Amino acid sequence: MPVYPVAWVAVEKSGRYPHMFKHDISIWERFLDAYGGQFTAAAYDVALGGITTDAADADPAMVKGWQYSTAKKIDAAVRNDEEVWLCEVRPDAGLAAVGSVIGYALLSEVDPWTALPIVPVIVTDRMDGDTKLVCRELEILVIELPRLDADAAGPLPPVVDSLP
Repeated sequence: MPVYPVAWVAVEKSGRYPHMFKHDISIWERFLDAYGGQFTAAAYDVALGGITTDAADADPAMVKGWQYSTAKKIDAAVRNDEEVWLCEVRPDAGLAAVGSVIGYALLSEVDPWTALPIVPVIVTDRMDGDTKLVCRELEILVIELPRLDADAAGPLPPVVDSLP
């Protein structure tokens, strides 16, 4: 189970998503615009794993706080009736993003928190070909949502590198 219970919320743009930076938020909100309608709920900052303290003077809140501060945190999870997408949101995503989303998926298997199948997903504005190759081989869904093009009237169309 995650460190704290998963707090599912409506799939909507709020401008506030725990631990996402400004550029992450921009990418995530483009994702919500393009794909949000496919999902019934979202959860942010889902904390998995972490180190617990065995200090004799640690009360339960301190133990949970310590575990949370050392846990691996999923940027966003979105679900529908069929599956849960574990989303690593990262600008110019590379192999570090691949490692993060694989880690989240493995930790979710070791300590299950959903009965639904899990789909590892990287949501980014740009990814190089080598990293896309690795994602295809590891069956990680890549959703590339480029930044706004200054010469265009709106966002560039999304690029989805689907699973084989």
